[in-house]
Amino acid sequence: MDKERARWSEDAESATRAALDEFAALPAADFLALKNINGRFATLSIENWLARRARIVDRANGEEMSFADTDELIGAGWVID
Repeated sequence: MDKERARWSEDAESATRAALDEFAALPAADFLALKNINGRFATLSIENWLARRARIVDRANGEEMSFADTDELIGAGWVID
C-alpha cells in the first residue's frame, strides 16, 4: 500500500484555485502569500499572478519555483496563506 501524501483540506485547495485562477483575492501587499504543507512559506508577485504565471519565491532562501499551472502548484503542497 502506498503511503498517502499529506495535503490541505479541499476548502483550502478550492480557495487557492479560485484566488489564482479567477482573481478572487485581494492582496494586502504587492504579492500573495503562500504556505506549503511541509511548513515552508513563499510569495507570488502580483506581476506573476496577473500574468497567470505560477512562479513563486521561497521566503526563507529565495529559491524560485515554477509550476505549469495552479493544479501543479497545489499538487506540490502550496495554498494561499
